[in-house]
Amino acid sequence: MIVVIATIECRPGTRERFLNEFRKIVPEVLLESGCLEYGPTVDAQTDLTNQNRNSDRVTIVEKWESVEALKAHLTAPHMEAYRPKVKDFVASSELRVLEAAWEPQPHRTTTLEMWPTDNGISPRQMQGTDSLRSRPLLRVAQKWPLAVTRTP
Repeated sequence: MIVVIATIECRPGTRERFLNEFRKIVPEVLLESGCLEYGPTVDAQTDLTNQNRNSDRVTIVEKWESVEALKAHLTAPHMEAYRPKVKDFVASSELRVLEAAWEPQPHRTTTLEMWPTDNGISPRQMQGTDSLRSRPLLRVAQKWPLAVTRTP
């Protein structure tokens, strides 16, 4: 998987017009083979002193299965048709293609299945992993709706 950060500096006062055109291509891009994530972001309003905010900047965050999928995206017909529509709004752009510095390690989880018995509810413990969480989870599965709680 690769992560793409595309930074677009819009000409003053044109960011919303750029975003309106960009919004039109997102559904088509998300349907492209190899596209995992694709969407625009703008600088957040915060009170952080070291934030470099720019009201004319749009940062597009993308995730692709491979460089080949990204290359296909860049030459897709809807992208070729999109570029002339936004060229007058764009002052400059920068493309960064990133890969993980290391593979994330899966985290251990504990799963408790709760089953009704003659004496109430009987838990059955199982082990598992969850690579998307930074701490273990406790899952309680029942025949009625699932309840999930994090362990400290």
